[in-house]
Amino acid sequence: MTRTSMFCSWGVAAYVGERALKHGLITRALGDTVNFCPPMIITKAEIGEMYARAGRALDDTYAWLQAGRPAAAA
Repeated sequence: MTRTSMFCSWGVAAYVGERALKHGLITRALGDTVNFCPPMIITKAEIGEMYARAGRALDDTYAWLQAGRPAAAA
């Protein structure tokens, strides 16, 4: 085990961020992590919507990885 992240070089976090934005969720990809910065006044309903949109972005990313990571993000 090298503790080297394979996902950073694959651009997975950036792809998740792109897909999240397509679903109306603003995130920030830093290296191999995706950050959420919700407002302090967020409601429970808005938190649920945030996670639903993030889930759709992750579903898209999983499909992208399963397809062999095509060069162009759709």
